[in-house]
Amino acid sequence: MKLSLKKVLSFLFVMVLMVGFSSCKKSSATANSENGAKDFVKYDDIQKEFKETVNKLNWPEGYKAPEKLDDDVNAVYQEGYGDTLASNYWECAWQEEWLKNYKTNPQKAQMAIEELEKALNMRYLSKECCDDATRKFFKDRLDKAKANDPSGFEENLKLNDPR
Repeated sequence: MKLSLKKVLSFLFVMVLMVGFSSCKKSSATANSENGAKDFVKYDDIQKEFKETVNKLNWPEGYKAPEKLDDDVNAVYQEGYGDTLASNYWECAWQEEWLKNYKTNPQKAQMAIEELEKALNMRYLSKECCDDATRKFFKDRLDKAKANDPSGFEENLKLNDPR
């Protein structure tokens, strides 16, 4: 059986293309980690993440953080959900602490501001978990409170308080 030069070259060209395309394809795990995508996990994983975050955060005096999530135990969650939700409870607890004290107890109000400033370096407000507009919105509310303007915290508690 005699193969023509044209057929051999066509076959080689197709093989080179196949090798080229297969070497360019990334595994889904690599692609997901490089573009910031997160894995999906079960309720127990999120519950563990939530508890770990609650336990490592500093809470206002007398505030009792939830011990567990009230979410659907049969649902699937994005990794980081437990950390973000615990951080939202924390943020709202400290904003409420500031609102209770900014007129009457400047020391407690300042302590709340100092705690809330830590949020700018926390995972839930990081570039990996949060967009620039949300970080700016948080910073603007914090700046208002530093200027004794409660409107930013009041609005956030009204719209976003998970409690």
